[in-house]
Amino acid sequence: MAARGGEQWTEAAAARRGLRLPYRTALATVFLEGHIFLFISVIGLRSKFAKFIPKLVRISSSTGIGLFLAFIGL
Repeated sequence: MAARGGEQWTEAAAARRGLRLPYRTALATVFLEGHIFLFISVIGLRSKFAKFIPKLVRISSSTGIGLFLAFIGL
């Protein structure tokens, strides 16, 4: 969950600007999203969802993200 910390603020800001939501509503939405994600992780549903993704797709996604980060670093 720590890896998503920065993204949550970005999502709140984008929702506020794009959807013209009040700031508190955007933050409450992100707060609720975090709790739903925590609940799914605690009951083990998240790992079951991950098993539905083919192994080749998981490996290629990791490789693609790594190459993208390397490209940004150059």
